[in-house]
Amino acid sequence: MPLYHNRTDGQVELVVAPEVLYQTMRELYIYCAEGIVLATVNIPILLMVAFFPVLRKEKEMIMVAGISFADGFHGVALIVAAIGRISLITSGNGEIISTISSAYSFLNGAAQCRDRSEGIVGRYT
Repeated sequence: MPLYHNRTDGQVELVVAPEVLYQTMRELYIYCAEGIVLATVNIPILLMVAFFPVLRKEKEMIMVAGISFADGFHGVALIVAAIGRISLITSGNGEIISTISSAYSFLNGAAQCRDRSEGIVGRYT
């Protein structure tokens, strides 16, 4: 059964063992590295197809550019989400249990990028 701690600012915080916190941070760094690899591999492919007219004439290359766009956007979203989560954990707010309003979720750029990119990648690959 998880343990909760009431903070002085009115938030409810989940009590996490240091080993679990270390493992979570490690996974987030891997998450960010995956995003960097996706972005650095796919964005040059997209740019090559976009700037070379010979490549744009082939419909297969247009499809490759579309998939590269989706994967590159997903990579950028992974980077943004990982950095956002790492900053929450290092600031001490990573374990707060709260109800997030739909307005906050809509205005949160990291959540929007991640949600949109997962839909694109799932749909087109």
